[in-house]
Amino acid sequence: MEKILVAEDDTVILAVITAFLTKAGYQVIIAKNGIEAYHFFQTESLDLIIMDIMMPSMDGYTLTELIRSTSSAPILMMTALSEEEDELKGFDLGADDYIQKPFSYLVLLKRVQVLLRRSAQNIPENKELCCGNISVNIETFEVISSGELVVLTKKEFDILALLIRNKKKVITREVILSQAWDFAAIVDTSIINTHMKNLRKKLHTKKIKTIRGAGYKMDE
Repeated sequence: MEKILVAEDDTVILAVITAFLTKAGYQVIIAKNGIEAYHFFQTESLDLIIMDIMMPSMDGYTLTELIRSTSSAPILMMTALSEEEDELKGFDLGADDYIQKPFSYLVLLKRVQVLLRRSAQNIPENKELCCGNISVNIETFEVISSGELVVLTKKEFDILALLIRNKKKVITREVILSQAWDFAAIVDTSIINTHMKNLRKKLHTKKIKTIRGAGYKMDE
């Protein structure tokens, strides 16, 4: 049974979507804001995520960016926004589909079925991530740099894997913190500086670049 997360702060819409999907044979997990949705993303094995864009605590754009930093799970965005740039922004961040409110729940169900069918045809994620002379095995937690085994802490490993998955892309400090630390415990982003310094030293690499005022990126 496929598991679907529905994130929507409108309780009426949330109830109707849940009823439709449950009747269609799906297991549904509900979240009423972006923080709750991100928590379920981290703790549950999800086959599809349906989210409203305008949610309290964390909007759908930010949530999509966080999810896409580590996962290719299909995302369907719902919104009352009608501007073309809003829709394009969602796709640019990694959303797979987009539906405007008000919508037909039968159409929504059909889109869910299509996204799940496409997802089932995808090739499983490679368990080994590579960037130049650095390789990371996300199953064994082994890191090799220039042929040498490198011992990293769990947080250093998570940060490195995130950077390599998104190589050449700038990753904000907030996204890094959300992946390596409990999102609710975020206090000071300067803690990342120490971990980046340690990674550069342990890996003997200059590939990890600091983008002033933006975040970090991994060069190939």
